[in-house]
Amino acid sequence: MKRHTIWLVAILLFCLAAGAQAQTDALDALKKQVQQLQDQLKAAMDQIKAIEAKQAAAAPAAPAAPAAPKWYDKVTVSGYWQARYEAREDARDDFVMRRMYLHLIGNWNERAQSVLTFSRIPASNDPNIELEAAQMSYRFAPDWGVTFGQVYNNFGWDTWESSSKRLPFDRWAAGEGVAGRPERPGIRGIYFAGPSDRGIYVTRYARGNEPTVIAGVVNGNFRTGDNNNNKTVSLDLRFKRPNGMQFGASWMDGDYTEVPPGSAAGTPPVTFPRRALGLYFHTEPTPWGFQAEFMDGELFGSDVRGWYGQVAYNKPGSKGTPYVRYEEFDPHRGADTANGHRTYTSLRLGYAYQVDKNNEVTLELQDADQGSIGYGTLGAQWQLAW
Repeated sequence: MKRHTIWLVAILLFCLAAGAQAQTDALDALKKQVQQLQDQLKAAMDQIKAIEAKQAAAAPAAPAAPAAPKWYDKVTVSGYWQARYEAREDARDDFVMRRMYLHLIGNWNERAQSVLTFSRIPASNDPNIELEAAQMSYRFAPDWGVTFGQVYNNFGWDTWESSSKRLPFDRWAAGEGVAGRPERPGIRGIYFAGPSDRGIYVTRYARGNEPTVIAGVVNGNFRTGDNNNNKTVSLDLRFKRPNGMQFGASWMDGDYTEVPPGSAAGTPPVTFPRRALGLYFHTEPTPWGFQAEFMDGELFGSDVRGWYGQVAYNKPGSKGTPYVRYEEFDPHRGADTANGHRTYTSLRLGYAYQVDKNNEVTLELQDADQGSIGYGTLGAQWQLAW
C-alpha cells in the first residue's frame, strides 16, 4: 500500500512538472509574439516619422504675418521737372528751369485725401520754391465731396491742367497771361498769379450723363492772405462723354486789390473787379485731338476776351505728337489804339516726343505779338516726370 502511494505522488509530481514546463513554454512563446509586435509597431512608427519629415521638408514655410501698415505707406510721391532753352523775339535768349513740381499725396482712407504741392516758380531770384497747394479732400457721401485749404482752381480746362500733360509750352494768355522780360512788358490774364487760392470747393459728382458740378468760395488773392473782405465765388460744370470727349462751362466773380504797378510811393491800393465766363471742349489725340476755349470777363478795369483752338495728332503706336495752337487775347477790349488797345495773337507749332514713360522732349516755334511788341520764341524742352 505504501508503495502505491509513493507511485501516486511521483506521478502527480511528474504531471505538475510537465504542466509547469508547458506553461513556461507558452509564456516564452507569448513573449516572443509581444516582442515581434513591438518590433513591427516600432518599424511602422519609424516609417510614419520618415514620411512626415519628407512632407515637412517639401512643404513651403508658412507666410509671415503681414506687417501693420505705417502712415507713410499711404503717401505717394510724384512730380515733374522741365528744363528749357528759349530764343526770344525782343528779349534775350535763355536757359531756364521752367517748372518743377513735387506732389505728396496722402490717401488716408476711402474718404479722405490730402495734397501738398511744392513748386519752383520762375522768378528773378532763382531758385524760388513755394507751397503751391495744401488741400484736404473729404468725400462725405457717394456723390458729394469737399476740398478746402490752399486749393487749385477749376476754371475751364487749360488754366488748371497740369503742365506735364499740356502740349504747348505755356497756358493760354487769357488764363495765365504772358511772362514779362526786362526788355518788354508782360500781359496779365485772369489767373495771372497762378492756379491756386485759399478757400473751399463743394463737388457734386456726375451721375450718368449729368455734369460734375463744383461750387467754390475763395479769397481771390491767390497764395497770400486776403487784403479785403470780398470773396471770389465760382461755379463749374464738367461733362464727360465716350471716347475721351469732355466739355464744360465756368463762371467766377470777385475782385482783386493791389497798388497798381508803376505807381508812385504812397499810392493807396485799388480794388478792381475780377470776373470771367468761360467755355471749353477737349478730346485726346486718338489719333486726332481737338481742344478749344473761350473766355469773356473783366480785369483791372478793362473788359477782356480771349480764345484758342488746338489740333494734335498721334498715330497709333507712335511716340511723337505734332500739334498746332492759335490764340487771341484782348486785354483792353473796347479801348482805342491811343489808350493801348492791342490784341495779343499767337501761333504755336510743336512736336512732342515721348522718349519713355518718364522722359519727353518737345520742340516748339511760336510767332506771337501784341502790336509792335514781339513775343515769338523758338525753344526746346526736356521734361522728366515721375
